[in-house]
Amino acid sequence: MAGRIRISQLTPHIGAEASGVDLSKPLESSDADVLYEMLIKHQVVFLRDQKITPETHLALAQSFGEPEAPHPVYRNLQGFERITVLANGPEKPPSTDGWHTDLTFKTNPPFTTILHAVKIPPVGGDTLWLSMSAAYDTLPKGMKSELEGLRAVHDLGDFRNNFSHGDAESCGRELTAAHERFGNALHPIVQIHPVNGKKFLYVNPCFTRHVAGMKAQESNRLLSYLYDHIYKPDYQVRFKWTAGTVAFWDNRCTQHYATADYLPHSRKMHRVTVINDRRADSAKVKTLKTG
Repeated sequence: MAGRIRISQLTPHIGAEASGVDLSKPLESSDADVLYEMLIKHQVVFLRDQKITPETHLALAQSFGEPEAPHPVYRNLQGFERITVLANGPEKPPSTDGWHTDLTFKTNPPFTTILHAVKIPPVGGDTLWLSMSAAYDTLPKGMKSELEGLRAVHDLGDFRNNFSHGDAESCGRELTAAHERFGNALHPIVQIHPVNGKKFLYVNPCFTRHVAGMKAQESNRLLSYLYDHIYKPDYQVRFKWTAGTVAFWDNRCTQHYATADYLPHSRKMHRVTVINDRRADSAKVKTLKTG
């Protein structure tokens, strides 16, 4: 199948569509390798008209690495605890309409996310992705030097809203417990991709709270500068979903934004996140053994 996979690049910096792939059948290792190479090169890959089951969804995820444990907030598909259900509509308005990289409050955020479009509204509901490596490449040289060695604190961010109901005392207890449950992480602002060696920015407004070692005003000023730079359309791809589409992206070096413009219609997606990059990990082990 690998020789029949066709690739259509969507923008100069990020995004590609693949055709000639049937994800309803087990992938041969060579086919999975081709999709992985597309992922590393294009950062987000789309495959339309896929008739997959929860079993094949998980199998696709396992071809890249280990699926993540159940999400700390969102509900999971019955019988498949590692598949998260993102179902939104008039009774449950969407809450992912903000730029973010998934779960950066964890010390080891997921490597990739695989999203399956189960139900799509008749209009609206697009998702945007942006390339954090392209955003880094176009920073002024002086700013690149200033960012080297800096780290930022990430915490539960917007998920605070899930624990902010009721009186002040009970909310305080719930928020404290949520912080303990979610944890915090300290990540370098500039990181190096473990596979292609490219540098990329690693901050996002949903979960990044503070630049370590700076006063609050200095930290806010620097993060605001970076966000103004990052969110230029030049680094983005906007994707219009169709039912059955599967998208997967490199969570390390991208951010995404799910538009919330489709109410009163509904949108339903199934999501699996993958903790580790099995191929990158294997390459590291091989290098250590032969180095």
